[in-house]
Amino acid sequence: MMILYSTHCPVCMGVEKMLNNKKIEHKIIDDEDKIRELGFNSSPILEFDGKFYVGKDIFTVINKQSK
Repeated sequence: MMILYSTHCPVCMGVEKMLNNKKIEHKIIDDEDKIRELGFNSSPILEFDGKFYVGKDIFTVINKQSK
């Protein structure tokens, strides 16, 4: 399962929509303190298989899982 760390910014909402459209099981955590706790200063962040992805890497991971 993927975990999306989100602040409901436009990009975050786009990633969430993409996950929903591709029917990828995911959980959303919208806690800015948790995001900072993980060492990140911005969102979205995608966690999958114990790794964290940001930026364009998020879309690469999602596209690989939906094939």
